[in-house]
Amino acid sequence: MICCVDTHALIWYLRNDPRLGSEAGRMMDGAENVVVIPTIVLLEMRYLAAKGRIPAALAETDKIIRDCPNCVIWPADEKVVRAAPLSLDIHDAIICGSALSYRDLHNEPISIITRDRAIKEWGGLPVVW
Repeated sequence: MICCVDTHALIWYLRNDPRLGSEAGRMMDGAENVVVIPTIVLLEMRYLAAKGRIPAALAETDKIIRDCPNCVIWPADEKVVRAAPLSLDIHDAIICGSALSYRDLHNEPISIITRDRAIKEWGGLPVVW
C-alpha cells in the first residue's frame, strides 16, 4: 500500500509518540508499504526545529530515511501545484497535491496518514490514522 504522510504523523512516528494512530504506525512500519514524504513536510520539520518546537535531529533528511527505509521524498513541482486542492490551507494543499500527483504518476491508490480534520473533511483521498 502507498501512503503520503503529514508532518505531525511523521514527527510522532520518529519520536515513537503514543499520539500516532495505531493504523498509521503499522502503515509506516510495513516494509512492503511505500511512505511518500512531501518536501513541505521536511520544510515544516526544519521550521519547527529552528523554532525549538521539535529536536533538531528530527529535521535531518538522512535520519528520516534511515528510520523509514520505505520512504520516498516527493518534490513539490508543477504537478503538485496543479493537483493541490485550493479549498485547503497551503500546507495541507501541498501535502494532498503531493499525494495526488504521486498517485497519478504511478497509477496506484494512495492514502494520507493524518489526523488533520481539514484533510479528512476534504475527502479527496482515504485517510489512515
